[in-house]
Amino acid sequence: MEQVTHRARHIGVLQVGIILLAAFTAGVHLYLSSEPDEDLRLWFLLNGLGYLGLVAALYLPQFAQFHHIVRLILIVYTALTIVMWILMADHSSLDPLDAVTKAAEIVLLVLLLIEERTQKRLRV
Repeated sequence: MEQVTHRARHIGVLQVGIILLAAFTAGVHLYLSSEPDEDLRLWFLLNGLGYLGLVAALYLPQFAQFHHIVRLILIVYTALTIVMWILMADHSSLDPLDAVTKAAEIVLLVLLLIEERTQKRLRV
């Protein structure tokens, strides 16, 4: 009989930070998608749902074999969100919510890169 062992996923401060920042960012994008005069409503909705889906897949044990690739996708997704904001936003009047959200996304990106580097050392 084949014995299968799974290493338990440790949820520490780093992971809690990633989850909270991704949830905050998702919440902001979902809020923006509900604004009545928002031209980018669909894109904000998809972005918010994307953050929620990716962070869930990153830590749910059912997807353990895919955590590495999901983390890489979330890194690219977050970076792309920041780049798209730089390219598309009206920077003449910076909304405080924009600034806080972009700061949260930058910190999220840094935490994801730290986690990737830590996990890479554990895989070797």
